[in-house]
Amino acid sequence: MALTTLFGTAQLRLQGALSDNLDARGGTPRAPNFVVVTLSRESFQRAHSGTLEDERERFRRDMEAAMRGFVASHGWIIGGSGMLFMNIVVREMGEECTVDAAIARSVCALEVRDDRGARVVDAGSNPTIIGREHTPHPRGFVPVYDGRRYFSREHLLLTYHDLDLHLRLAGRNLTTLNGAPLGEAGAVLRRGDLIACGECSIVVKEIRRGAHG
Repeated sequence: MALTTLFGTAQLRLQGALSDNLDARGGTPRAPNFVVVTLSRESFQRAHSGTLEDERERFRRDMEAAMRGFVASHGWIIGGSGMLFMNIVVREMGEECTVDAAIARSVCALEVRDDRGARVVDAGSNPTIIGREHTPHPRGFVPVYDGRRYFSREHLLLTYHDLDLHLRLAGRNLTTLNGAPLGEAGAVLRRGDLIACGECSIVVKEIRRGAHG
């Protein structure tokens, strides 16, 4: 009979990963904000009786709570962008559980092409809102300078979830992904994808696929 539950094992390994990757250079120590918990599908299904998605979300919430408690108990703060990315990956694997952690300032890099030319923007908020430049705007906002006003103020919504970057259209005007109309269902983005609306466009340059890049 196992002496430690799957969650208990993951929690212990998380604590080790946080301690091993702590940034203690000057001031208050900063803990990793990007965590990847990889779980054996067999072990996970044996320990949880509900649907995979429901149980994974519950596991994520519990891991986030455990991590925040651990970080607070040591007087640390969340490093990187200050936003916690808790990725829970369930797959076939020999080990029961692995945990990796890193300090990350962004989860993707976007090349924005608009009235001001081309520039690369690192996105580290979750979600990230992309829209026509206006003030004031929310935290993590990526502005598009669009004099023709095809882009809405809140036109695109990027959400990073379990190592995938999801795109959803919030604006009204026709927007394409790699030349095809972007529908209400949205899409999972890949490196090199091209999103366009009017005369402005966005290219996905990089997507973070793990704790260390």
